[in-house]
Amino acid sequence: MDIRAVTLVLATLASSAASAQQGQVTLNLFVNAYHDQKSFSETIPGTLLQGSLQAEDHTMSPPGSSSVYSSDHYATAFGSVDAKQISLFSSARHVASIDQGTYGVGGLASADASVTVPFLIPSPNAALTGTTGSMIVPLIVTGDVTLDTGFYNPVTFAITDGRAWVGFNATGLSTNPDCTTIAQQCRDVSSDFQGTVVKGNGVAGTWNVSIPFQFGSWSSYTLSATTYAKVGGNAGWGQSVDHEGTADFSHTLRWGGISAVLDAQGNPVTGWTIKSLPGIDLTTPVPEPGTWALMLAGLGVFGWKLRRSGLAPRCP
Repeated sequence: MDIRAVTLVLATLASSAASAQQGQVTLNLFVNAYHDQKSFSETIPGTLLQGSLQAEDHTMSPPGSSSVYSSDHYATAFGSVDAKQISLFSSARHVASIDQGTYGVGGLASADASVTVPFLIPSPNAALTGTTGSMIVPLIVTGDVTLDTGFYNPVTFAITDGRAWVGFNATGLSTNPDCTTIAQQCRDVSSDFQGTVVKGNGVAGTWNVSIPFQFGSWSSYTLSATTYAKVGGNAGWGQSVDHEGTADFSHTLRWGGISAVLDAQGNPVTGWTIKSLPGIDLTTPVPEPGTWALMLAGLGVFGWKLRRSGLAPRCP
């Protein structure tokens, strides 16, 4: 083979190897508050990405209108992802009133993120070189949803409904059949005038995942999570509505370190080491964060909630 061709092949292989070892991170955010809609979507090499969006809309009937109506809509989405942790938050709320007829309202917020991280576990002895193994990792998850109960008044035609859910996926994670359309594990709550339906066993707790790899070769794992909150309905004939849904993965999917490395037969392996991207130590857990409240305050979420006191009272 021509020496130039050999050089080109080697350069291509080196480029592919470097690309496979740089990781990839994705963050998608979307908010809609009636007339105000915003979105953010980015996929980049590496393992670090963060963003936030807020939408608000305030509408009222013009002077002299035959029908007096008003509405306030809010939607917030936040996402932060790195090699060992994903944090997400979505919340939507609408408030409306009308003296005659009906007035439709609604809001939606969603956030989803994923990160793929390369790692290499060299073979601690010649017998394991090229064989498969598994890395046992505890994922520490906190997250849940809150959703106001839907209702319908056949006299005023006021109605509300909503859905809020959190879900997450990870390499080596088991799957809940109730969550297959959303994620491997989830908490999915929907509510309307017919009642409230809850799917999934919840997400909070410690989940042990078994991540496959080959001794002496680069492998990778992927973490992903999603939050979603949507509320809608009508105010009607003198009855106001106030409806909210929140999907909070405030500091979920925290990497819990590596509890064990196993060979192909499931036997513990001793003397192992692990490599990943510069600055990433996969052997250590992510500490419990103490700044999430400050992050939300910086987004104005707390201020948004405080403003509720000046809005229309909730319907029973």
